[in-house]
Order: sequence, then C-alpha cells, then structure tokens
Amino acid sequence: MVRYCGHHYLRQFIRRKPVRSGFKQWAVCRSQSGFCYHMSVYEGKSKTPEQHKIYFNNFFTSFRLMKGLSEMRVRATGNVHMNRMNNCQIESENSMKKKRRGGYDYRFDKNTEIMAVMWKDNNCVQLLSNHETVHPVNQVKRWSKAKNKEVRVSQPRMISECSNYMGGVDKLD
Repeated sequence: MVRYCGHHYLRQFIRRKPVRSGFKQWAVCRSQSGFCYHMSVYEGKSKTPEQHKIYFNNFFTSFRLMKGLSEMRVRATGNVHMNRMNNCQIESENSMKKKRRGGYDYRFDKNTEIMAVMWKDNNCVQLLSNHETVHPVNQVKRWSKAKNKEVRVSQPRMISECSNYMGGVDKLD
C-alpha cells in the first residue's frame, strides 16, 4: 500500500492496517530473494494468472475463494481464520492448543478437493489449499523455552511449502 490521503478514484481504505489509506499494489515476487517480476496498481477486478502457485495471507483466504480458484484451475494456498473454513470438521483451536507442539489435524473435502490443516506451533496455524498435501511430514527445529535448546517438531508439508514461498512480497518491502 502506498500511503495517500488525497482524493482519487483508485484510493483504497483498509481498516486495521499500518497504512490504511492509499493505493493498493499487487506484486509478483520471487519467494527466495524478494525480486519483483511485476507490480501493478489495483484498479478493480481483473483476470488472474493460471499455471502459477499463489500463496496469500489470511486477509484474503476463505473456503469460497479456494473453491472459486479451483474452478478456474489456479493453484492456491493460504493462511485462514477459523470462521472462514466453511464449518470444516477439523479439530477446534482450543483442543489443539492442549496438544504438544508439532501436533496437527487435517481434513480433505472430496467434492471440492480442498485440504484444510491445523498445526500447533507456538500458536495454532490454519491453512487451506487446493493443490498441496499434508504428507510427507517434515521435522523442523524450534526453540524450546522449557528445555532451553532447539527441539525437533513435526510439520506437515503444506505448512513448510507455505513458509518457503510466502515471503516474497515481504522481502520486497
């Protein structure tokens, strides 16, 4: 978002953001380096790219969006709020918080071919995807305050893929 407070028909307002008012920009960035391949100012509804994997944060993600992207044959993965998971029968956040770090639960909707996963790290992380899988489960290093050293915890493949490819736009900033 490019800060702008004047009057212009392209100006956007997004509550609860550090820069609330201005011009929204879309950027296609390389996830490892943050190199920007393409940037454009948001001008309203437009066509979406096909044959790419799209990763986005919980500002955008919902079950309805994933279903729509699946119908358009666009592969996508994103963090999601529990209230946007279309009443998925995944384990509740409260019961997941009681589990050990590295615990996870997942559900696959055969009709829409959308996978939902919840993983317990320091906090619970929820993802939806129309192309990623949970297996194979990886082992990742995390700092344990209780043991005062690094420990290895399980991490579903969908979580690790999203972590690897999510940060391109953040690196550009």
